[in-house]
Order: sequence, then structure tokens, then C-alpha cells
Amino acid sequence: MMMESDTADKSDQITYESTLKCGKSELEKHLATEKHKKNHIKKRGVMSLDAFVEKKSGHSQKVSEAEIKLSSFFAHHNAFQVVDHLIPILKDSFPASNILKDVKLGRTKTTSVINNVIAKKENEDLAVVLQQNFFSVLIDESTDISANKLLCVNVKFIHNSG
Repeated sequence: MMMESDTADKSDQITYESTLKCGKSELEKHLATEKHKKNHIKKRGVMSLDAFVEKKSGHSQKVSEAEIKLSSFFAHHNAFQVVDHLIPILKDSFPASNILKDVKLGRTKTTSVINNVIAKKENEDLAVVLQQNFFSVLIDESTDISANKLLCVNVKFIHNSG
């Protein structure tokens, strides 16, 4: 059931107060409704994490860069379990760092930075490289013992970065 707020302009204040079933067919049906399309258009103005980071300047830009670098470190070393413990230790160990004081990084935000900022940039860079070089694609599909289907896509290319 969709409820409209009485406190402000009704065209701007619309919230959902219902629960959808979690089946794929129900979600696809909801996706095709006019109510969803109308509300989706209103949400298009919401900034992505990537756009949010790009518009910062000065101190807040340095904090965002530190969060991206730390997220990259945690991804490279597969150390997501220590994010919630390491950041407070770093803040205590380096109290003079104004940048580190403002870093707000946990497992959830680290995952979001990796998926929405780092991975997006890496995919864009890879697309540019593949457009300029020859490459081959190897695709293999498999089903594991629990009936989960897996698809492996392997792209081989030679990149002359010089």
C-alpha cells in the first residue's frame, strides 16, 4: 500500500509501507507497474558514491582518497574481517592525523567503496584496454554439488603499458 504524506507537497513525499514477496516473478511484476516507474524517476537525482567522491575538495577529498586507498588495501589482502578493528587502532595510534580522525570506514562501507568506486573505475580502464588490443575469451559453465550454476569468463590479452 502506498501512502502519501500530509506534511509537505504530496508529489515529493511518497513512501512505501508494504512488503513485497521475495519471489522473482513478484519483483518483475512490481518493476512493470506505473507506481514503480513513477517513483523510480523521482529517485534518479540520487548521487552515486562515485559522483559523491568526485565533487569533494580540500580536506574531505583527502579523507575520501584515504578511505579508497584503505578499501583497496583490504580488498588486496582479503582482510575484510579486520576493517572494524584496524581503523580505531589507527585513529588511536596516530591522533595528530586530521585525515584519519575523519575516516569513517567499516566492512559495509569498504565493500560499497570497492563495488561502486574501485570496480567501476577498473572496469572502465579494462574496457579501454580491450578496445585497443586483441583479446580472446574463454567461457566455462559448471554446476557444483549443491546445484549452483557457475559461469567463468576468462579474457586473455597482452597490454603494452609503455
